[in-house]
Amino acid sequence: MTQPRQLEILKENLEHVMASVPWPNVKSARTQKVGEEYARRTSGKGMDETSFSYDGIQVIADTFERARSTDSDALVDALRKTNLGEPIMLSAGPIRFSESGENVNATTAMVQILKNKPLVVWPKESAQAAPVFPRPKV
Repeated sequence: MTQPRQLEILKENLEHVMASVPWPNVKSARTQKVGEEYARRTSGKGMDETSFSYDGIQVIADTFERARSTDSDALVDALRKTNLGEPIMLSAGPIRFSESGENVNATTAMVQILKNKPLVVWPKESAQAAPVFPRPKV
């Protein structure tokens, strides 16, 4: 529901709809800088829930740099020791992995469509707008 084409087609039908999705941390200076470069290279497209791939590439690069090897055991060991601060996406802390391989600080944002634009309404410290709930009757 947050993709530009969906917003274009469904317009007012999406107004006030909420979705819990991975989302860029729009209040982070680092995310803003990357977002500006992304927009420049994509003819003005904004970052969205698909932007987590940027963090994934950063984790891969960091893992290879620390492993200093292509040996699978060295790579797995380096990946387990990942502690990548200031991710692009909203996060409850640095990117770190549990023994089972889960990113222990991964989180989502509550995004609400307001004036045909997806805006973070939760968590509060990352909010771009206050949530509108219940949905106003038309």
